[in-house]
Amino acid sequence: MIQAVLPAEDIRLLTELGMLGAGAGLTLHPQTSVLFHNLMVLRPERDFAYVGMACAHLNLQRPEEAVRVLEQGLRIMCSAGNTPDDHDVAMVQAFLGMALLMVKRTSEALTLLEAIVANSEHPPALRMAQALLGLPITEPSQETA
Repeated sequence: MIQAVLPAEDIRLLTELGMLGAGAGLTLHPQTSVLFHNLMVLRPERDFAYVGMACAHLNLQRPEEAVRVLEQGLRIMCSAGNTPDDHDVAMVQAFLGMALLMVKRTSEALTLLEAIVANSEHPPALRMAQALLGLPITEPSQETA
């Protein structure tokens, strides 16, 4: 299987390279795009390639493309066996909520972000959703039932 070809440390380094390229505005550079697409193939159940590619599009003021990448990523992740309470899914949903706000799909964004706040136990996704909703930032263990 192709996943066995690269150890986790190599995947992490490739992700960092892709994020550096995305942050530098190199999204349209073929190597950055190919890197993220290869990471999607290598680890389709993980969030980093979808979030990275979406961030690259957001850095280029292309939120519609970010929404497309994140929606596709969620479909792929769920078909790979991830569940809505999975940390990787929560992170993609949080970024999707942000991108949906940017493209004025506010109702969808609020529904998604409110669900993360209500259900997620993944601190980064929870904090991001709280911030986007203008709520106080709390940790999952600090919330009351």
